[in-house]
Amino acid sequence: MLRIEGLEVRKGNFILQVDHFEVQTHEFISILGPSGSGKTTFLEAIAGFSPLKKGKILFYGNDITGLPPWERNVAIIYQEAYLFPHFTVWKNLLYGKRACADFVRNIAGKLNISDLLDRFPNELSAGQRQRVSIARAIATRPLILLMDEPFNFLDPINKEDFRSLVKEIRESFLMPMILVTHDLEEALYYADRVAIIREGKIVGVDTPYSLVKRPEDDFVAQFTGRANFLPIEKKGERYFLGSVEINLPERVNRDRFVVMIRPQDIIISDAEPQHSSARNHLKGRIVEVRPGSKVNEVKVEVDGITLVVFITDASREELNLQPGMEVYLVFKATALHIFD
Repeated sequence: MLRIEGLEVRKGNFILQVDHFEVQTHEFISILGPSGSGKTTFLEAIAGFSPLKKGKILFYGNDITGLPPWERNVAIIYQEAYLFPHFTVWKNLLYGKRACADFVRNIAGKLNISDLLDRFPNELSAGQRQRVSIARAIATRPLILLMDEPFNFLDPINKEDFRSLVKEIRESFLMPMILVTHDLEEALYYADRVAIIREGKIVGVDTPYSLVKRPEDDFVAQFTGRANFLPIEKKGERYFLGSVEINLPERVNRDRFVVMIRPQDIIISDAEPQHSSARNHLKGRIVEVRPGSKVNEVKVEVDGITLVVFITDASREELNLQPGMEVYLVFKATALHIFD
């Protein structure tokens, strides 16, 4: 549906380079990356607001690289709603080139803003303004919807409400979407695939599961959630984390290398399990127990190396976890990811 080839955009000393990127029909792609990595520039290049130094942008095989933004049939939504303050909601929704009254009424109904049509933007809440902004974008009947952190300033309740709204938009209008976000949970929740941008280059594109469980490198691993990186040493045919033997999912023919395990893939036990399919039982001592809004973070030192583990409130209370307490970290060999 969307294909990008050899894209290069220059803004001062910053260069965005994307050799190849595709979005399939009806696909949802989330884009993650540090501030200043080129996420917004990438969206604006697709929309036509950031001119290309090199490369092509094609929609359904048609080259739109040289078209101005208003002829590309691409809609973009920013953090700010950018509504015309002197227009009512109704006039804002009808402003787009391809908008028509019947379609706008249909969208207003689906997005629950029909009762706002006679109001002005300054009479709306932040959540209502963003709904109107989304409705206006859809009213132009775009080939693709681009979203640049549109829910960044919304409170948690409104954010949760907008999650359902975005899913409903996908099901109702069947349009491909690209979402730029700093929120990992948000990115993984929506996406068919997730792209990682670093210093103007896309360094990884994969399904949410694969990026989290099998990241391409340590940068992608760190950017897709908390991770423990364990230095492993091979001694003969056995592998060790410090002086503690560890079981790996496969043989590695290197003397020293690093493996990764996510905090959520480790179980804490107050005694060594006697009957468990998990082959790794590492004895350690709790360094810190840090409460969280969703999970508790427990830091455990194993032979001089600190690992982070996520546990629920119920598990924390049941085990009565305290700093200084000896525990076992239990995990399967298959939970370990070996970097090439």
